[in-house]
Amino acid sequence: MPLRIGAHPSNTSLAVFGARPDTPAVLRASGVDADFFRYNSGNQTVPLFTAGALDLSGTGSTPPLHALAAGLDVVLLAVTPPRPDRGGLVVLHGSPVRDITDLAGRSVAIMPTSWHPQLLVAALAGAGMSWHDLTVVELNDPTARDALLRGGIDAWIVTDPALRDLERRAPVRILTAAGGHHSNRSVIWSLGSVVDGDPEAVAAVLTALDASDRRIAADPAEAARLLVGDADPSDWTDVLARRRWGLSRPDEEFVVEHQRHADLLAAAGVLARPIDVAGALRGPAFGKENPLWTSSGI
Repeated sequence: MPLRIGAHPSNTSLAVFGARPDTPAVLRASGVDADFFRYNSGNQTVPLFTAGALDLSGTGSTPPLHALAAGLDVVLLAVTPPRPDRGGLVVLHGSPVRDITDLAGRSVAIMPTSWHPQLLVAALAGAGMSWHDLTVVELNDPTARDALLRGGIDAWIVTDPALRDLERRAPVRILTAAGGHHSNRSVIWSLGSVVDGDPEAVAAVLTALDASDRRIAADPAEAARLLVGDADPSDWTDVLARRRWGLSRPDEEFVVEHQRHADLLAAAGVLARPIDVAGALRGPAFGKENPLWTSSGI
């Protein structure tokens, strides 16, 4: 049975990997029979895993926390370097909100089941505030943009290229930068049954995906064209050129950050229950060599 790999535009590593014409041949040469399932939003990843429609995919770091809280046997396979993309928690330039404490009693839009809750909950904690001090609404990018411009919401967590689109319509101020409270890594993850059932195939996918990432670093313009097809690739070229690429295994710094955020999200009721992030790593013990990562060469 083919290894079902999820790819969506919000995870640029997998989106470009799945769009490369030579990817099927690269995987076949490693003995991997893969079937790419393309979908339009990363917030559909957890439901797809829950339904048994995916074997491996990638998202921001928050969706696997939700999957763990839902009881899935999540395995965190690999992470990208931190990606402090341009943007973060923004307001319109003329807003009376000067810093995050001024958002008390106001509304903030976030992307559903994305990394946005981690940034927001950590920024609030840093300001001595809680999730319940403001109204958090889940909106997709075009709706959040229009609501902000029309005064329907007070703030929005947004990064390029959606931020650049917003700035073409109105000047904005960034209250909290994307990298200020959250490392904003992409995470490649799977389920225990998949990893334990065919670790060699999973390792081969990680090796090929890491190589594809390094090709993005070498030629972001090519990768942007693969992402957008016939649309103007310039905004995405700039985004990809600023990012750091390549995969590594989740390390202690990653686990500590995400355990803290998971605890804050669980206390706020955003996660269904408390979770153990380190428990989603495979290997004889956390911090030791993992045969899966070693064989994948990352």
